[in-house]
Amino acid sequence: MMKARVRTGYSVKNYYGGFGARDVDQVSLSCFDADQTIGICLGADDKLKPDTKVAIQFAILFTDVMGVRKIRVINYQLPVAANISNYYKCGDQETIAHFILMESAALMQTLGSKVVRERIINNLV
Repeated sequence: MMKARVRTGYSVKNYYGGFGARDVDQVSLSCFDADQTIGICLGADDKLKPDTKVAIQFAILFTDVMGVRKIRVINYQLPVAANISNYYKCGDQETIAHFILMESAALMQTLGSKVVRERIINNLV
């Protein structure tokens, strides 16, 4: 099980990836290894203030190979930029493309393949 918490004024809008059950605030993972990824879409409840930081905490509850229950906590602080293009300049292009593809795959059932294909092309080009 994984849960993401964010600073006041921000919220987790959606989780993307190949996993089982998904609630509003947590994800159930049956098996998770180093080759799998989870995408998280964050939203701002208020207007974003440039040059501030957004604190995100991920907590993962898992059982190791010896049967011992463990919690792994990961903390991040992300800067808020005035212009979204600043993220694309400094971000890993493959990671951004991977997130867009995960988000599009989640929309496939509701929008259909033709609309999703056009969306992928428009977002990546």
